[in-house]
Order: sequence, then structure tokens, then C-alpha cells
Amino acid sequence: MAHYAKINENNIVEEVIVVSDNQLNPNKWLSELLGGTWVQTSYNSRGGIHYSSNSNTPSGKPHLRCNYAGIGFIYDPEIDVFYNPEAPFPSWVLNKTTYIWESTIPKPTDGPSWWNEDTKEWIKFPKLLQFNSWIWNNELQQYEPPVPMPINGGPWSWDEIDQEWYLSNPIAKID
Repeated sequence: MAHYAKINENNIVEEVIVVSDNQLNPNKWLSELLGGTWVQTSYNSRGGIHYSSNSNTPSGKPHLRCNYAGIGFIYDPEIDVFYNPEAPFPSWVLNKTTYIWESTIPKPTDGPSWWNEDTKEWIKFPKLLQFNSWIWNNELQQYEPPVPMPINGGPWSWDEIDQEWYLSNPIAKID
């Protein structure tokens, strides 16, 4: 399946649809059937990287037009990219390589944080409902224990003092 974006006279995406891979010359077919100008977009292209389907793992394949088109996005035919015309915050700038809006200050990678537009800085979230020994996994965007939780026999709870898992609600055996 392939995705196509309908572009209006101002190069703004009005619609995105899925077309069968079996369709011959989909741009021409879409123009004749639905009218307008259609440009292919890739659901797996984000920030100038092509990702494997349903993952955050780069596929190694070339991206298609930098980003997946969304309704209201701009299509720039001169550089052949799709991008969101609206920055999430007024101070953010459009990265001319990824065509994604970014703060001028890099986001911390050692824990969750949020952008404060008033002070133009990242504010780290407190470690709510977590333990001091748990470590932030930036790839998964979550805190993880220093010792993996056992797979079987739970429910498990974490003992921060002894740094180990224990059965939190063991079921008593009846003889």
C-alpha cells in the first residue's frame, strides 16, 4: 500500500489516502478519478529517516520527502519535502535537514522533560512514582529498574533497599 497526499494550489495538503500497490500510475489515476495534484508520501518517513514498519528502527532505506504528509502540511516542490507549517512553540525553528521544528536548546536525554516557552528552557520532570535506583531509558522513554523484573511467578514489587524483586502478593498453598 502506498500513501498519497492531495496538494492544493498553495501547496497545502488537503487529504491523504492509501492506494493499492497494484494500481498502475497512481498519480495519474488519482488526478483523473478525484482531481487535483497528488504526491506520494511515506508513512515510514520521519525527520529525513525511513523507519522499518511499525518501529522506531531506521530501515536504511532512503526516506520519501522527509516526513509523512499530514493534512495542513506544506509540500515544498523545490526541495521535495513535506513539513508541518506550525511550530509547537513560537521560539522553535524549522530544522532545514529534518524539516521538523526544534528548540534552540537540545532536549535532555537523561529523563523526561517538558518545554517551558516562558523561560525558553527544558524542565525535567521529577521522578514521580519511581525509585532513585531506576535509570532513564531514552530510547524507550521510560524509567527501568537496575535489575530486570522476573518474568514468571508474579505479581512482583521492587525493594529499593535490597535492590531486588519480591513476590508482593504470594498465593498460599492449601494442603
